Amino acid sequence: MTDQTGTTHMNMTLQQNSSPSGFPSLSLTKVGTNAKRSKNTRVNPKRLARQASKEIAQRGLTSHAQEAIKLDLESRKLQRKVHDRQQILEENERKYQLRVQKAKKKHRGK
Repeated sequence: MTDQTGTTHMNMTLQQNSSPSGFPSLSLTKVGTNAKRSKNTRVNPKRLARQASKEIAQRGLTSHAQEAIKLDLESRKLQRKVHDRQQILEENERKYQLRVQKAKKKHRGK
C-alpha cells in the first residue's frame, strides 16, 4: 500500500503451515513497488536538492588531475600540521627554559 506521501508499506501474512520449529512463519511481501510519482505531483524542492547533492557526492572526482591535486593538498596539510606542532613544542620548551633561568637568577644571591 502507498499513502499520500508515496511511501510503500509491507504486508505481513501469517502462513498456516508451520516451520520445523513449530512456530508459524511470516511471509513479507511488498505492496506497491511501482509506486512512482505521477508527473502532475510536485516534488519538494528540499528533497530534490538533497537528492541532487547526494548524486554529486557519489560521483566523486572528475579527473585524475583533480585527484592528484587533492592528494597533494592532503599530504601538504599533514606535513604542515606536523611542522607546526613541532614548532609549538620547541617554543614551549624555550619558554620553560627561560622561566627556569629567571627563577635561578632571582635566587642567586640568597
